Amino acid sequence: MERAKIVTLGPGDVVLSREIRPNHFTFLISGRLTMRRWPRGLDRPVVRSDDRPGAWHGGIDILDVIAPADVVAEESSRIIIVPRQALHEMMSRVPKFGQSILVGIAALVEDIYSHIAAIRAERAA
Repeated sequence: MERAKIVTLGPGDVVLSREIRPNHFTFLISGRLTMRRWPRGLDRPVVRSDDRPGAWHGGIDILDVIAPADVVAEESSRIIIVPRQALHEMMSRVPKFGQSILVGIAALVEDIYSHIAAIRAERAA
């Protein structure tokens, strides 16, 4: 993956900002990242922290439109940044990799949906 680059982050460094839709994916190599995904129309984000190598963020346009994300390094971390097109090419060549990305998308969509439902129920009570 010649177009990818490895970046070292310090605590508090911004990986992704909800102000800018990313045209790349980021994969955690080491450290810990926290994502706050802000579903439109809500004032509280879905929060996920992850220290699993391979955990990824960004690159899925529709999710970034519906619920843009802020991702921040919680501690010294290393990530690999992969341009969206390069990752698309890899997913088409390695179907199991593409399937693992789909599993991650499904889990995130479920988290967002559950978060929205919980806030709506809270407001209705």
